[in-house]
Formats: sequence, C-alpha cells, structure tokens
Amino acid sequence: MEKSLVRQTGFNPQNTDAGNYMLSLLDEALLAGLISESALQDIQIQIMELLKDLIIKYTSSESSSIPTETAQNLLLSIFFCMDTFCISSPTPADCLDELMNRSMKEVCQEGLALVKSKVSEAKRLFGEVKSTRIKTSLVAYNSTINEAIPGFFKNYDTAFNAHDTPASIDYPLADDVLDSTGVSYMLQYIERMKIENQFCQRFAEEAIDQLMENYGRVYHIHYPDFLINIFEVVLTNAIFSVMLGEKAANLTIRQSQIVLLRERLKGLESSEAASLLRSAVERTVGELGITDPKIRAYALHCGENLLPRLINAVQQDTLQRLAIPVMGAEPEPEVLFVLGENMDNEAFRRLVEDLLECRNPAEKAQMFLSRVRSLIDFIDIFEADCLFDDDYPALFDLLSDIELSILARIIFADKLRDQPEQFLLSQAISDIPSSEREWVNQLIGFLQQLSKGRQQAIEILLKTKTGIDI
Repeated sequence: MEKSLVRQTGFNPQNTDAGNYMLSLLDEALLAGLISESALQDIQIQIMELLKDLIIKYTSSESSSIPTETAQNLLLSIFFCMDTFCISSPTPADCLDELMNRSMKEVCQEGLALVKSKVSEAKRLFGEVKSTRIKTSLVAYNSTINEAIPGFFKNYDTAFNAHDTPASIDYPLADDVLDSTGVSYMLQYIERMKIENQFCQRFAEEAIDQLMENYGRVYHIHYPDFLINIFEVVLTNAIFSVMLGEKAANLTIRQSQIVLLRERLKGLESSEAASLLRSAVERTVGELGITDPKIRAYALHCGENLLPRLINAVQQDTLQRLAIPVMGAEPEPEVLFVLGENMDNEAFRRLVEDLLECRNPAEKAQMFLSRVRSLIDFIDIFEADCLFDDDYPALFDLLSDIELSILARIIFADKLRDQPEQFLLSQAISDIPSSEREWVNQLIGFLQQLSKGRQQAIEILLKTKTGIDI
C-alpha cells in the first residue's frame, strides 16, 4: 500500500521526523493531497482541547492558566502519547487512516495506555538486566543499574511528562539508542543492556575482569572510572581470537599474536577485510552457541561495525588498541580525572583565590593539578576567570594524551557522535569556530601545535569510548 501511495500521490512516509512523528506524517499527507487543510485544522483544534483538559487536570481543576513553559511541556507529553500510538500502527498509511477516523482524544488515550504498557515491560526487562548483570568494577555500569534506571522508574510521570527521561544514564551501549525519549528510550536502552549482559554471560567472570584490567593498561587509565562498554571490548577480543584460530570464549590474546594478526591483515583490500571480519563475527556467534535471534542480530551488527576501526588500526599500526593483548602488571600511570571527587565550595573558593595570587604559570599549573581531581571542577576552574594566556599552555603541557583527549571530547562531542570513525582531529581543529569560552580556544591552539604523531595518538583515544562525558 505504501509504494502504491507514493506512486499515485507522492506520499512518502520516509520524510517523517522520528522525533515528531504524528505531525510530520500529517504534513507529508497534506503535501500529497491525502488530507485537506480543514481536516488538519480540525485535528489541531482537538489537540488544543486535549491540552486544555490536561491543564485543568494538572492544576486539580483550580485554574486553566499556567506558565507558557509548563503548557508547552504538557503539549509535548500529549504529542509523545500520540506518537506512541502512531508508531504502533503496522504502517504509516494505517496510522494516517486511524487519525482520519478516530478522535484525537481516543488516539491520545490509547497512546497513554501504550506508554504505561511500555513502563511495565521496561520494569520486567530491568529485572532480567539485574539477574544477568556483569560483575565489574566499572563505576558507570554499576551506577546505571543501581541508581539511574531505578531513578527513572521512580520519577517518570506518564500523565504530564511522558516525553521526559528523568535519568542520568552514563554507561554507553555498543549500539546507542538514538532519536528516542521518555519510556521509549528507556525500554530500548534496557533491552540492549540485557542483550549485552546475556552475551557476556558466555564468558568467565575472571576472563572479563582480566580483559578490562588489560584494557586499562593499554590505554594507561584506571578503567573503572571511564565510560567503556564492556560488551564491545569482550566481543572485539572474541572476534580477534577466532581470527587467530583460537576459541571464541578465549579472551586472552598475547602481544606476539597481535604481530601475527597485523601481518595477516596488512595489505588486504577493504572488501577483503570486510569479508574476513564478517566471517569471524559469524563464527564467533556460532561457537558461543548463541541462538537467540535478538542477541545474534545485535552481536553481528556490532561486530561488523568494527570494520572502519579495524582498517584504521591496521593502517595506523595501532591494532593493539583494538585487540587488547595481555599486559604486564606494571603500575598504571595515574590519570588526573576521577569520578565523584568534586571539591566542596570552600575548597573551590580557596583554590581560585590562590590561583589569582600566583603569577608564575608553571607554579600555577602545578598548584592546579595538585588540588583538582574532578573533571567538573577542572572545567569550573577554567570558567572562573583565574587563568590567563600563559597559564593554559603551561597546564596543558603537563597533561597526558588521555587527559587531553577527555577535554577534547567535550569540544568535539557533536562530531564524534555523528561520525566517530570519520573523525579527524586535524580537520576538526581547523573547522571549529572561535568560542566564547577562553579555555576552548586555548586548548584548540595547544592541540594545533602538537606534532602529527601526538595528534594521531589523541585522535585514536577520542575514537574509543574512554572519555568522561559531562
């Protein structure tokens, strides 16, 4: 039916906006001549009536007048419920038919019922997430399960804020949820987290823990404090283990095997590398005995997505940063930024005063680093107007590549989110406009004067999920 409508009228549901589904679908239908202006106006009037009723409910019948911002928020909640109803239709054409033959009150009520049903399903799946959780020291993973997701269920308001997502989710998924909010986001997040947990259950806890320790040594970080996806690291090493002729359940890769793997991959065309990777992913899933269609599809999708990183790692001779080898137990270099160690207000005030009094950039930098432990404090000090032109390079010069990459991730977050594998630090530096934030301009200038080799090292760190997002 959809293709027929496209041919006959030009109606193309692919032009709809996932974040504003119903209204964009109606706009597309209007352009195609499937609905009239008067019909669209009638729908708009009905929606305004729904808003009026919701305002009365919101104020407990005491008033029909509320702040504009509150009214806009209630309207977004209505649209979220209606979008949920529309998305549940088999096809966009079926949804359009429902909108033409049902009252908006019915559409909203049925959408609200679906929202509540999603909340129940999300709670059920979260129980499975907890029962399959990975035993790990990773702070973001544990806090997401222990605090963030329960906080969502406690604070989520289906009646007045169905579109809102009252949760601070830090733990990154291997395949992030995009273009969703409210319970739609949370349900997808929990579903994917459950799949990742179930996949990791195929491996010994000790093997995963040792792999993460090695990951920390490779990147010179205290890994529990960083935003790393466990499933992605485990899947990657399992795939490379299969490439090396080992069992998929074996996550241990020796450095000598990395050299062998590099030689095997060197000189392959992109199509050959893609074929080799696809075959290894399929063998990995098969060897692990994964038959569940959802887990299988997720692992295959995420595994094949490794291709750009694999090609780049071979070209840049950084394969040991993708296939994590066994590392010695030498002490890890300390990383400045630690989660959860923010200064109290008095300590912050004293540091600002001391920095303002100090006139020597080198001494100032040492003072800064000896007393700041949190990324949030780091940025707050930057914006407290207590550092001047010569202070910034003196400070940045004392930071490691991983610490510089964490700061750079804040600046280039949008570029890294949109196309992480195509991200080039040198290009991003030249493209970014001047900022009102002085520390941003200073960091860009500092990165620009680094050697090409060091820029490439920071670029590799930026492309991995090792940064702290704020």
